[in-house]
Amino acid sequence: VAAIVADALGRERYAEEAGLLAEGKVGELKSRLREAGTLQRVYWVCSFSINQHASICSNYGPEPREPGPRREVWAESRLNTVSKELYPLCSCGEPKYLNNSPVQCELNKFDDMMALLSADASFGHLVAMDRKFVLLTRVWCLA
Repeated sequence: VAAIVADALGRERYAEEAGLLAEGKVGELKSRLREAGTLQRVYWVCSFSINQHASICSNYGPEPREPGPRREVWAESRLNTVSKELYPLCSCGEPKYLNNSPVQCELNKFDDMMALLSADASFGHLVAMDRKFVLLTRVWCLA
């Protein structure tokens, strides 16, 4: 939330906004947004849009049958890009929906959402990162 507020205020960093939120000074932030003319700006927050437990948490996808580049890409995609260890799998038991169930599948909506949003000339893409860029170690967070 702090990153969104900072973006609406035209700032590149969000530490000050995070501090104000932590102190409960929402009114002060709303005043700043009102003064900037951005209090009513709309943001779509992707991080709450996909339930990974309904799709990809329990496997790496089917292994390509034939040796070659496709199998190499598949094998590499199972590994953490920094540690080169296999991503851990989940045993949650949540029913999985992939492209063979397009209505229930949540993974096939991103491109459509981005196309819809980018049709608006005022569309922008904000990515809030942690200081160590840990987000980039989570392959499904890259688009």
